[in-house]
Amino acid sequence: MDISRDGTYLAIGFADGKMVVWNLLYGSVSSTVDDVHTSTVLCISFLRGKKVWTVSADAAGFVFLTHFAPAILGLSATSYLLLKNRIAFGLVSLPENLLNESFMGQASLVAIGGVNSVLVASLESSPRILWEFKRKASMQKSIPCIDWGKGKNLLLAIAWDTIIQVVEIFTSDIEIEDYEFSSFYESKHEVQALTWVTERVLLVLNSNNEMQLLHLDGFIVGEYNSFTEVPKELPLAAAELEAPYRVDEGIVGQLYNVDSAMRLAKGSRQQTFKGRGREVVALSVCGVIYLSLIHIS
Repeated sequence: MDISRDGTYLAIGFADGKMVVWNLLYGSVSSTVDDVHTSTVLCISFLRGKKVWTVSADAAGFVFLTHFAPAILGLSATSYLLLKNRIAFGLVSLPENLLNESFMGQASLVAIGGVNSVLVASLESSPRILWEFKRKASMQKSIPCIDWGKGKNLLLAIAWDTIIQVVEIFTSDIEIEDYEFSSFYESKHEVQALTWVTERVLLVLNSNNEMQLLHLDGFIVGEYNSFTEVPKELPLAAAELEAPYRVDEGIVGQLYNVDSAMRLAKGSRQQTFKGRGREVVALSVCGVIYLSLIHIS
């Protein structure tokens, strides 16, 4: 599921292949699409630079781009096939607050995560795959965790197994130019979720039920490979942030943000949507979706 850039719509994909777009202002269904995906919708995301466009992927390996246009009753939908034979477990479009206003082509960037690779695609005018980042053989097969951030340039954090790789993407005022593997981090436990909370800090949930704030100063420069020597000591600032917060073995644990805190139910599926100085946190527990709003100070 995902929330549109202006907070008006919520898009949800279902096990039967159906996609539903809700109008959050009126609490009503604006569109139901049941003739595009023929298998379980694994993930769905709004494109930030478009009005109401989504990209969605299903268990049969099809990825679709769908345009929702105003109609007499709600929204009408038109879908286009983007990829096939590509099972994606994560779709993350570039958040609006990271866009370079002088180059809105960035708004069409989306990261498509699969078990063996993460694709970065541009869906502006004629959709195309820009790069494919493949999982290293030394990493265990797992669903990747991906999130966009921004420092001096765009940043894409990709986590497979215990490794977090940060990719820096260079853009000009008119085009997307190139990328480099800027740094990586090796966790003691498998990474199960991550999100950028500042330009240089990642919030990470691992398989040991721990939450960690990781500072880029504690990352190793360059691209990960199985022969990289990891330093035994981290810079002081990074070491202080790295100490994990233990998630309680009971039903409720604490998830810490920079200056905010929220509750995370154990065993739930959690997604975070950023924009306009706020974070909307969606929790799905036993098929019931809960929405929470926290302010980032």
